[in-house]
Amino acid sequence: MKEVVYTHYPDSLLPFYLYQQPYWDKIPMKRTIVPLHPFKETQLPPNVRKKLMHIPIKFNDYPDLQVAEFFYSKTSSSFSECENIDKACYCQLPKSNGEMAYFCTDIFCFSSKTIPPTCKKCRFDCSYLWNKDSKQKRVSCDRLSPEHYSFTPTVAIISDRDVVWHHKMLEWDFFRYLFVLPLIMVSSKRISYDESLFSVLSDEKIEKQFNNCRSMFELQLNYHFPYALIFNEQIKKFLAKHYELTDSEITIDQKTYRYFMHENIEADMQEILTLAQQPYRGQKVPYILSKKEMKALKQKEKKQSNE
Repeated sequence: MKEVVYTHYPDSLLPFYLYQQPYWDKIPMKRTIVPLHPFKETQLPPNVRKKLMHIPIKFNDYPDLQVAEFFYSKTSSSFSECENIDKACYCQLPKSNGEMAYFCTDIFCFSSKTIPPTCKKCRFDCSYLWNKDSKQKRVSCDRLSPEHYSFTPTVAIISDRDVVWHHKMLEWDFFRYLFVLPLIMVSSKRISYDESLFSVLSDEKIEKQFNNCRSMFELQLNYHFPYALIFNEQIKKFLAKHYELTDSEITIDQKTYRYFMHENIEADMQEILTLAQQPYRGQKVPYILSKKEMKALKQKEKKQSNE
């Protein structure tokens, strides 16, 4: 790999630390600016401070920084050696200290053994099947992928599009507790930027595809078991045809969730934030594995598959 050359600015008059990284994310970020007078968190207004995502380190002690060490980060497997354990994908990356380890870069990465039966029958090339060990030929489509803003999310947005209110989400106090779950995982027609499924596909096609995606939809929701769901009026009407729904709660696959309307987020902000800050109650996989731990898990998985 070509060596990366950085320009460093020690004792910079800029008030912040700056880290830079090449396009390939296997290399940790390199600190290139060390401020002479660092900006302090206490200088920010309270409404901004409560949205900050904290890293439990001092930047002055870290000339190299692997962001994935502290925040769930989807990494391209093109640049890393990756392994699949159960439904999770782990990519080998260097930690901030240079030590190699396996980081969970995809919580949902299915094989032919773990994928829901309805997905095996689906004719579309869904993003969940990128690592599926099957030779079945599938039809190209527009994929709608989930987005995680936390490894342990407590609030879920059920989405009818591929790009979901991102400019607005950054303003929400509960942003760092979110994950976005598409109502269906694929569309047979192209969905343009920020365009709704309901304006692209007929109700009949959405209904048909949801029947294919329903197991995957419920599996992911059950996995994280968030305290609150957020969706818009169109999705509410659709879900009401499939699940038990009251004025404030919805029951999906025998689990009940408090839900909020996207149109009323500002008014319900405090209640959503209170739920978001509850302890994570979903399933967990190890986030970082050493080479030794990965080897042991692979051996265990191989032994179980032979039994």
